[in-house]
Amino acid sequence: MLLELRDLKKEYLRQGSPFAAVDGVSVSVDKGEFVCVTGRSGSGKSTLLNMAAGLLKPTSGSIAFDGRELSKLDDDELSFLRNTRIGYIPQGHSVLANFSVLDNIRLPFYLYKREGNPTDRARRLMEQVGIPHLEKSYPAQLSGGEVRRVAIARSLVNAPQLLIADEPTGDLDRQTTEDVMNLFTQVAGDGVAVLVVTHDADVVRHNSRHFSMDSGKLTEGGG
Repeated sequence: MLLELRDLKKEYLRQGSPFAAVDGVSVSVDKGEFVCVTGRSGSGKSTLLNMAAGLLKPTSGSIAFDGRELSKLDDDELSFLRNTRIGYIPQGHSVLANFSVLDNIRLPFYLYKREGNPTDRARRLMEQVGIPHLEKSYPAQLSGGEVRRVAIARSLVNAPQLLIADEPTGDLDRQTTEDVMNLFTQVAGDGVAVLVVTHDADVVRHNSRHFSMDSGKLTEGGG
């Protein structure tokens, strides 16, 4: 199993009392699976994804990626893991304003020393998400949906084994949503584990497994 979350809990203090944003969640995602999590705002979906990506430490429970327990990795090891093996698409805009579209997409490639040239792959990804004509543009010149597509392409430039996406189609029209979901389906077909949270019903029908989240608890199936 590529990603295993076991009895995860994340607690915060709310008015002096513990509040579980994620409450005893266990789920696994294997290579080639496309797992979708739906739920209302505030149900704990984003908190769950941030823990799965190693960006947030759980209060209790365990997270294993390819057999390695994330809690045993230091910050440098976690950063290297996210750069080389995990593609992450956060909610909201995360591109760099002073970088062109091409440079934003290529950026993860340069964060750690490696061989190869990312330009051809970046251009293929721009074709796949429908923005090849924007290569030299800057984020301030783009629409919200175009910025989202830049983030999606950037998450895939290092050919990750796990793709994690938080509301990846929130700024996209129906046709672009369909194109992006077809790309995610293709990525899963190539053996990548895909974990997506969304409100979008058009996304749900593409997945191989569907979970719903409510009040920090995860249930397999619709809802």
